[in-house]
Amino acid sequence: SSRFWSKAVGALAFRQAAMWQFSGSEHWRTFARSTNDEIEAAFRSGQASVTVRLRGGQVYTIDFPRMLQTSSADAARTRRVRRWDLVDAARCAGDAALVSAWRHARTGPGCSWHDFPEEAKAALDEAFRRGAPGAWLAIGGREYAVCFADMRQTAVETGTVRAVHRQGPALPTMALPLPNGAPVGACKVPMAWSPGRLDTYAEVEILGDASCAAESSAIVAYFKESAAPNIASILRIQNGQLWGAYVRARQTVASRADNKGDANEHFFWHGSRTNADDAIKRTGFDTKFGNGLIWVSTNSHYSTSYAPHKSMFLVRTTLGFIGTDSKHVGGMSSGHQRKDDRVGGGSDNRYTLSNAQQLYPAYIVRFA
Repeated sequence: SSRFWSKAVGALAFRQAAMWQFSGSEHWRTFARSTNDEIEAAFRSGQASVTVRLRGGQVYTIDFPRMLQTSSADAARTRRVRRWDLVDAARCAGDAALVSAWRHARTGPGCSWHDFPEEAKAALDEAFRRGAPGAWLAIGGREYAVCFADMRQTAVETGTVRAVHRQGPALPTMALPLPNGAPVGACKVPMAWSPGRLDTYAEVEILGDASCAAESSAIVAYFKESAAPNIASILRIQNGQLWGAYVRARQTVASRADNKGDANEHFFWHGSRTNADDAIKRTGFDTKFGNGLIWVSTNSHYSTSYAPHKSMFLVRTTLGFIGTDSKHVGGMSSGHQRKDDRVGGGSDNRYTLSNAQQLYPAYIVRFA
């Protein structure tokens, strides 16, 4: 069943295929359960947008390609939206009787952590173990949404956001397909992970490693197509949490009718500020730094101009249907056909995506 009930606190936790959030002044906030259902249904049906009425009576239109919410009363009032997908393999192994301790933070003088009601803990644990992106709670006649991705609770009625903490038994590695060395994209990088657990983080130097020669050679060749500097290091980023989010986003894109099972994956370059590199490789890309978009390029020379510290990312990217799931800045690429400065006879090298989970920071390439 997709619904979990508790007599003590009402419709305690609702497990949905995805959880939708909108940007607040400081934190992301989760939509009410009913609004979430409406947005998700429109998204899965392939609609380009959906208009929803929030509890306060405000009407907003959500543009899926841009992942942007616009007020019907004032077009200048916009907010970014994002979608957290269902975890494919549930976090379900282990002893279900060992319920985790779930707490929420109360702000103000003497900020402290407070336990959720016992039945709320059990319902949160069940949703978490089943791989849900979050859960909606009805406690004391009020609706709350807990998002496991950022571990925050939104009071749906007031919009108040509080941190959430889980302390409990370790959960097993998720059974997601790992990079297996199959060539990807026009540059045919055979990305393959070294052995390890999916719930760990690792940076693996592949330049100069004979066992990774095909992988590093493809990356060097792609870099040298437009950039002159010599490559000093290629670090493969093995971030299980980010990879899981990417795989789920890839599956969602591929499942849309216009993609017919093809996620349309490619590798692109992305330059960033020095202080952004660590955040990107640990927690992924964030659209708030690009006016709601992540920018990537086929042209390494172009991207080096955004990397004064001589280090940039090679990003595994799910383009999906170009024009809907992603955009070509030059406008020549469409559908699954690339026409850019590298392939297809186009001139512009840039693509944009509004869903950060469609990008995985696969490598850090350092150059002289």
